[in-house]
Amino acid sequence: MLHGWVYGLSDGLLQDLCVSMRSAEEVEEVHRSACAGVVQRHGLDLS
Repeated sequence: MLHGWVYGLSDGLLQDLCVSMRSAEEVEEVHRSACAGVVQRHGLDLS
């Protein structure tokens, strides 16, 4: 099982990326979902 966390250099806090996977077959789907979450959280326009 792999869980995604990130350490914030500006505040020293760990943040859960809400990413977990159990096998290599899940990588593409999890990556796509994580990228969509970043775009949504930060209000990015990638068009």
